[in-house]
Amino acid sequence: MNTTAPKRPKPTVAMSRDEILAFLKTGKPAVVCAPDSNGRLIAHVVPYRIQGNDLVTAMQLSLSGDATDLPASDGACVIVDTYPAYDRIKGVLLRGSLSIAGIGDDRYAALRVEHANGFDFEKLKKT
Repeated sequence: MNTTAPKRPKPTVAMSRDEILAFLKTGKPAVVCAPDSNGRLIAHVVPYRIQGNDLVTAMQLSLSGDATDLPASDGACVIVDTYPAYDRIKGVLLRGSLSIAGIGDDRYAALRVEHANGFDFEKLKKT
């Protein structure tokens, strides 16, 4: 006779693509990292906006203020997170190519997302 309790599914903190997109639409500041032409990492906190619902092409980042030197790159990453308390940490890591468009004060960077991962510790409370 087997007396072991049935195994419950292991809880996950992973976000779906829809959850990642919804989290990004909250407008938390993003940290953008990209290597310059000498391979040195340039990182800035920048505001961004999400255009539409296609996560791959939706993110546009402001290149004003300190972020004017952010270079175009095939190896860029963007991190957006919030941590009001340990058990409520949420975050998204996006990797892809960063292209620069516009002129003067209207410059912006567009991230073409190749990989997206998100986590939400609040999901552990729901299981």
